[in-house]
Amino acid sequence: PYWSFDNLQYLHLDLLSTIAYFALEIDPQTGDFLKQGAYWNNWNGSDMKELIERANEEKTNILLTIKLFENVPIEKFLACGKCRDKTIAETVKEIKEKGAQGVNVDFEYFGTPQNDTVIKYAQFMKDLTDIVHKEITGSKVSMAVYATSAREERIHNVELVGNFIDYVFIMGYDFFRPASTNAGPVSPLFGVEKYGFDLQTSVEDFLSKIPAEKIVLGVPYYGYDWPVEGQGANAKVLEYNDNNGGIGVLYYDRVPQVEKDNKVVLGWDLKAEVPYYSYYDMDKKVWRQVYYENERSLREKYDFIRSKKIRGVGIWALGFDGARTELWDLLEEKFTRL
Repeated sequence: PYWSFDNLQYLHLDLLSTIAYFALEIDPQTGDFLKQGAYWNNWNGSDMKELIERANEEKTNILLTIKLFENVPIEKFLACGKCRDKTIAETVKEIKEKGAQGVNVDFEYFGTPQNDTVIKYAQFMKDLTDIVHKEITGSKVSMAVYATSAREERIHNVELVGNFIDYVFIMGYDFFRPASTNAGPVSPLFGVEKYGFDLQTSVEDFLSKIPAEKIVLGVPYYGYDWPVEGQGANAKVLEYNDNNGGIGVLYYDRVPQVEKDNKVVLGWDLKAEVPYYSYYDMDKKVWRQVYYENERSLREKYDFIRSKKIRGVGIWALGFDGARTELWDLLEEKFTRL
């Protein structure tokens, strides 16, 4: 993502088959990209140019992520045929001009859409895929999807769209998120009986819809830090306010130091296969609880991915590990670059 560009120097491109830049945002009323702000500026900056040059030398594909969030803008965009055509034309133009290799589509529609919306989205993806494949030799088209997209009525018709795109990127995180009523694993590998859903169930759902070689499982390099009622596991989350404090995000670059801190007692969720800990905020006088990922939990996920023989692993997001090297070592140990 654009906010991690300070850490571009730490990327091990020799271990990556693909990097997807996040992101250019679509104007739902015109289909053009919003050509302002950090999203646009970083895509067109010198750091991106240098990254693409490095990636091309290492034969690492660069994909442009195009994004549109929230239901009303997505519905408005999909209802506009000229807008869809404009986005496709602009996407091809940007990929060609930058010397990139494809596109990742990230449309995040919440809840159950109307069938007409699902059909229009599938048609947009088909048109985009056909033109990108035609215009750019060897290009890749992927789609970001929710972990539940293969079992629930979502905008992403996995079985239909999966027939013609190159692969899906399962966003295998935010099972528990800032708005959750209890603290819990951001990315539970197992534990469907406790948490209602897990990565294992998600991957099995997708395998029932599309071939294994079209599935990439995205894992988080972050966790959440909630104000909670007590120090027990899965504690009830307190209201976010000036008295209790707000939600925090723990990026992986801070994890090793946190785990060495004698002020926290580390726990391990035996169902989800993830670490967690609680600590007392002396300033706010409240307990806080953090569920996150570390080298051990990611190793478990990577072994699972290998056992399912799916296309590979994706990371949200590169750069969240800063200058640390152990997760790169783990990737090198567990995976072969495509």
